[in-house]
Amino acid sequence: MFKPVAAMLGLVMLIATPVLAQASTDANKRAVQQLLTAFNQHDSQTIGRLLSDDVQWLAIEGEGVKPRVTDKEAMLDVVNTFFTECPSCRTELLSIQASKQRVTTIEKASWEKAGKPEQQQSVTVYEFSDGLISRVYYYPAE
Repeated sequence: MFKPVAAMLGLVMLIATPVLAQASTDANKRAVQQLLTAFNQHDSQTIGRLLSDDVQWLAIEGEGVKPRVTDKEAMLDVVNTFFTECPSCRTELLSIQASKQRVTTIEKASWEKAGKPEQQQSVTVYEFSDGLISRVYYYPAE
């Protein structure tokens, strides 16, 4: 009698695991979309709620990775300075893909410089831990 119960539990876990993984994948995608919306609204409070306390912003440069920010407070300082220095800056989500712990995007940034529109795009990878963004890998803009 024990074996059928164990087999049934195993089947339930087999069925439930992809559903749970899809739920976390969808939640992570929504978090990135919320982050970009908050960025466009210059809403650092919402951004802060989406980040882990020990969030890292890592710039991919050539063959290396350079840490730019190593905690939430520093990240919010950078974001608020950016909002002040570039009030016209906006980002648009061009593509989004997700795995269980990571969301990969292609984002197009746009702003005005000397009254003329500018833009660039980049790949960004958001890594999640306990439902919060814990690392942001930013690749060179094109």
